[in-house]
Amino acid sequence: MITKEQTYKYKSKSENRTPPSLRKKSEQEMRHQLEDAEFVEQLYILKDKLFVRLQEKGHGISVSTHEIVGILEEEMREVWDALRENNNEGLYQELLDVAVACLLGMASLKSEKMDW
Repeated sequence: MITKEQTYKYKSKSENRTPPSLRKKSEQEMRHQLEDAEFVEQLYILKDKLFVRLQEKGHGISVSTHEIVGILEEEMREVWDALRENNNEGLYQELLDVAVACLLGMASLKSEKMDW
């Protein structure tokens, strides 16, 4: 005997006839969603962190792609340390450092003035 749920798979594929109780939720439906304002707030925080770093260490570019990756590796080690310590505030700060390092690396690459 064919159940009611089994009959849905024989319907037209253009129509979503699967009962809601049997549908798989998309990842978007399963996760809490962030508002645009939350992203904008983080971009402002990142901008501030970038300018603090530029004031502290100057506007010099990375001299090579290897230096960019080395800086990112060091920052990622610090991310892992904060994660192992279950230190959410430390993790947040380290992720900011990674983002700043990425921006500086990206700007260095686009400047086309790196030695190698």
